[in-house]
Amino acid sequence: MILLGGCNSRQVKITGAIQGLDGTVRLLTESPGGKGFSVLVQQEVKDGRFELRTEQIVPPAQVWIDLRGRRMVELIVDAREGTLIEGSTDSLDRIKVTGSSLAEMYAHVKQTLDEKFGHDIENYNARILEISRKEKLTRDDEMKLGKYQLDRQRMVGRRADYVKQMIRSNPPQRELSLFLLKNELVDSLDAQKRLFNTLAIRNKESNIYKILEQQLR
Repeated sequence: MILLGGCNSRQVKITGAIQGLDGTVRLLTESPGGKGFSVLVQQEVKDGRFELRTEQIVPPAQVWIDLRGRRMVELIVDAREGTLIEGSTDSLDRIKVTGSSLAEMYAHVKQTLDEKFGHDIENYNARILEISRKEKLTRDDEMKLGKYQLDRQRMVGRRADYVKQMIRSNPPQRELSLFLLKNELVDSLDAQKRLFNTLAIRNKESNIYKILEQQLR
């Protein structure tokens, strides 16, 4: 089932084509001043084709599409039209999202962060978990555990410093910095506030800007 309607310049439209998908599809987001997710619109889908429309967000915005409770697709919408998600229920982990240049830039940043820091952090996590699972720790275990925790903390700090430098290096009006602030520096409230105040974002009505503005007051 596809919802049809006339042209509306305020509507954000996300089109989907997921082979084999039947059931309820929901569009969710975080709202400025709200807590948790809110459902913007939902649609009963047959044959995998849907068109989600809402006037409740101003791009750019971070949204999530719940595919019948089987997969939550996270995406960045930076235009009112043109966002397309495609795939198949046989491979929901390989859903493809196109139509957002901001999403492409952010995906490149995430890949860079994973390549530089992800392997080391995951390695420390695995070592910490392995020792923590022991019923009784020896003194040697405790020393190793402390070392791995400290090394992991340092690596996480290096990752955060790298993100901060990326934000400083970006043009101050570049909206990619808003997503880096919100998602990659979530444990550094003071840094979020300082860097947010250095930005010169023109579109102060977007969902991502409003959410950060509320959170960092």
